[in-house]
Amino acid sequence: MASTGRAGEQGLRLNDWFCGAGGATQGAPAVPGIRPILAANHDQLAIDTHSTNFAEVEHFRGDIKDLDVAKHPYAEIFWSSPECTNWSPAKGRPADYARQDDLFGESTDCSPSTARGTPSCTP
Repeated sequence: MASTGRAGEQGLRLNDWFCGAGGATQGAPAVPGIRPILAANHDQLAIDTHSTNFAEVEHFRGDIKDLDVAKHPYAEIFWSSPECTNWSPAKGRPADYARQDDLFGESTDCSPSTARGTPSCTP
């Protein structure tokens, strides 16, 4: 079936960029009608793992700046996960979400007693 650019009876299609092993791809279909169709990541191991976990999804490995969206299936939803190396223990140490620098390099107190769900305090 050719893509019409509309969801129609297909539900909503999702592109998952910075897909990693596929946590967002796995969780998205928990919402009825969501269907992941494209996953992208720069890391070969991430793409290999994601491909194993989600063989039905198209995969792109490379710099996201080089991904020509016109050459891939249309999707109504774009998901972009946060960078794992700075937002997870991927650097070999726990991330300290209680202290974060804002846009201007000033530290923001994001401890549970003061955080209000602002973008600078949302991991």
